[in-house]
Amino acid sequence: MISTFHGFAKKLLGARYDRLWKHAIALAAIFAALSSLDRHYEVSLLVFMTAITVFTFGIVLKTLASDDNRRKLKGAFMLPFAPGMFNAAYFYAVALYTLVTKTSYILVFYMAFSSFTAIYIPAFLLSFLNAGLTAFVIFAQMNSGKRITASLLLLIQAALCLLPEPSYRLTGLLISTILQGLVLHRTDSYRFYKVSRMKDNQAAPLRSSSFLRYIVRYLISHKSYLYNTLALCIFAGFMAFMLEQMHLDSCLPLAIAVLSFNTPIGILLSSNRGLHRKIQMLPGQLQRTVVPYGLFILTVNLFIYMIFLVSWLLFHGSVEIVYYVISIVFAAQSAIAAVWLEWKYPVHKWRVESDLWHHPRKYAVPLMMCLLAAAVMSMDAAVYLIALLVGIEVALIFNRRRGIRNV
Repeated sequence: MISTFHGFAKKLLGARYDRLWKHAIALAAIFAALSSLDRHYEVSLLVFMTAITVFTFGIVLKTLASDDNRRKLKGAFMLPFAPGMFNAAYFYAVALYTLVTKTSYILVFYMAFSSFTAIYIPAFLLSFLNAGLTAFVIFAQMNSGKRITASLLLLIQAALCLLPEPSYRLTGLLISTILQGLVLHRTDSYRFYKVSRMKDNQAAPLRSSSFLRYIVRYLISHKSYLYNTLALCIFAGFMAFMLEQMHLDSCLPLAIAVLSFNTPIGILLSSNRGLHRKIQMLPGQLQRTVVPYGLFILTVNLFIYMIFLVSWLLFHGSVEIVYYVISIVFAAQSAIAAVWLEWKYPVHKWRVESDLWHHPRKYAVPLMMCLLAAAVMSMDAAVYLIALLVGIEVALIFNRRRGIRNV
């Protein structure tokens, strides 16, 4: 069990567990900086437990679904192992990775800004362990084709989050953790191996000069990349309703900028390291890869922005023409910036896809769009200056024939 744990932990945290002390230093620095602000907020224990549960569940589930973990499991299954001990080692490695690199940051924020009493310690541990075990069991059930069982288990966990009293929820989490630990011990280890629908030799289908076809096939085989876009569409309608209720008409440009925060769609090259290297060796990269990818992101952005504007039209009754102009300009600028970052500064130093999805670089494009939105909100003529800038960028792109390296 120990050797299996070390095998997975070194894959997730580095050969010498170097990510442990790096994140420990970062957490200490963040805690010191936040504590120096001398701000205090009352945070309900139930809200704290729900935040830890939901965040941990999503991170663990994403880690289990990572293609890199699938390859690691394939190698581990070639050696003899005891299923119960193997499952425990795998769970502990993923739990340690999630705790150190992800969930601990939420804990630090709560400790810095709220009263962190003794009851928060068992609440955190039970919420974290239960969420991780739930993700493992549900992932195994889904791979077994038992979707109804997985859905019922998810509903039970949702019901636990709705218990009104902390003592009731802590008791429920303790019982759930014990029961799911027993289920995980008896689960077939092969259920954690997710079969890829996309073969490795299909990773760079540029022989037919259709990068859009590759994007469609990749998203079909990695549906989790589409879930964030779907959630963003729902959030667009909700945000339009909230802004209308608060009478914040002037904040529409900022809302449109926030909706450019679509991480998975903007990291399709970074998510496939081999594809990026192969594309760099091909002629006509600009026309065959960069332009289609930019048009794809532009289409997705426009679709989300239109949902927001249509929702605003339904709730508010009218939409000024300038907001349609802003949506088109922002969609184009966001697409150009995302593709340029993906090509010039791809993220290759990641171990599992969860690291890629939470890389700091993902904030670059939304931050830039928020700055542009602030300029538009403070000066009416800014939107036309931004439109001129986007027009110049598009002209430069389509006038080059020697590939993206010269742009």
